[in-house]
Amino acid sequence: MIDDKYIYFLFGVALLVAWLVIYFLRPDMRLKLWRTSALGILAGPLAEFWYLHDYWSPPMFLELGPIAVDDILVGFCITGIGTTIYDLVFRTTMKYGPKRYEIAFVAFFIVGLAGLMFFSRYYDFNSMVVSSVGFLFFAAIMVSLRPDLLSVSLWSGVLTLAVVLPIYVLLFDFIAPNYWQAYNRFGGTAVDITLPGSSIPVLEATWYFTWGVLAGIGYEFAGGRRKAPRTATPAPAADVQA
Repeated sequence: MIDDKYIYFLFGVALLVAWLVIYFLRPDMRLKLWRTSALGILAGPLAEFWYLHDYWSPPMFLELGPIAVDDILVGFCITGIGTTIYDLVFRTTMKYGPKRYEIAFVAFFIVGLAGLMFFSRYYDFNSMVVSSVGFLFFAAIMVSLRPDLLSVSLWSGVLTLAVVLPIYVLLFDFIAPNYWQAYNRFGGTAVDITLPGSSIPVLEATWYFTWGVLAGIGYEFAGGRRKAPRTATPAPAADVQA
């Protein structure tokens, strides 16, 4: 039996394997992968400020004061995976062309944090619900400005969930089936719903899908890039990633 304190860390390790698969199979996406994953180092621990308040209180394996290495690892990997999984599966690359929306993207981040604090702390909405709705809201704005990103967004959500769900089933339905019951903070509430035949909360699946919907198009939206079929001949340096 594996001690519960290792479970979330093992989830991070499993995500790291998926991250490395993308890294080695798509050398042309490495810069994008590093850049986006680096943002996840900050986003992972920052998000837990709210999630630990009203969503869950899991034991961590590697804690450094108020920050857990487990959170950093998961944040790093899931951010990179969410932004590049579409490129891997559909064999696409990026080219410059559309308008850049860097300032708008930064504004989305700031407004999102403010909204998370406002609705979860002052109106007592569950932070996972608030963040999932926020992901969809900002993704919808991006797609309204860049309709070409609609299918990329939806597929990124599906593919991100497809990476996470098998890991979750293994960890939380077989290795630690009582994990969520032991460490969630939403038991008995309206959002206390699990996937059919599973111990995994619906909120978890929803969060990863909506995260993929947003993350899958954020890099292209902010940087003025578009998806293009990947060819056998390497694209000119100016057309790849910068």
